[in-house]
Amino acid sequence: MNIFLKEKTVSLLISLLNEKKPMYISQIAKDTDCMYPHALMVLKNFEKSGYVVSEKKGRKRSYTLTPPGERMAKELSKLVEMVSTTDEKVKERGDRLKEYGDRIEEFKKQIMEGMGEKDKFMKRKVLSKMKKEIERIKIVPDKNKEKQEKLISEIEIMFKKLE
Repeated sequence: MNIFLKEKTVSLLISLLNEKKPMYISQIAKDTDCMYPHALMVLKNFEKSGYVVSEKKGRKRSYTLTPPGERMAKELSKLVEMVSTTDEKVKERGDRLKEYGDRIEEFKKQIMEGMGEKDKFMKRKVLSKMKKEIERIKIVPDKNKEKQEKLISEIEIMFKKLE
């Protein structure tokens, strides 16, 4: 069983890393917005796997990372940061595609209304730059890839209308 696949599970381990001192289950559960029974189960699994050690103090039990647990928590922390950054980049790229889509719609309206040769020349120049920029956007999710291809196709159609 892999205990590092779920967000709350990972956050329990990272919480111990960030605190750098023994923590009680109740505090770990609170810090990670996790139910006490779930936190207890996960911490027991971590202890069986050698990533944490526990010490009973009266009626309470505190948990501390072992050296392998600390290494694992540090690596998971890096992974979480990397995934968060990737998610932000994907959203940013999707937002940029939306902005280009809005501009293309605006250009379509202007083309339908008609324009002089000088305006057509300027629109072709702007559309050419937009096409290059859209092609350079690195796309991860398929949804954005389809959007990217659609925008490029629309630009090519508009080029023909501007001839």
